[in-house]
Amino acid sequence: MFAFNITVLETIPHLTEVDLGNNPLNEQAEQVIINLEKKGVIVNLDIDEVDQMKIS
Repeated sequence: MFAFNITVLETIPHLTEVDLGNNPLNEQAEQVIINLEKKGVIVNLDIDEVDQMKIS
């Protein structure tokens, strides 16, 4: 499995919301998420119920 590089999301003008749940994220993701939230972007990191069942 590979991790997604989401830095490109910072370059999208007028981005208001992004759903990153169920995506393997790379080590830069935390800073990108912080930057997006500072810009007012709603970042959803929820895991689907099906995946939560696999975890428990």
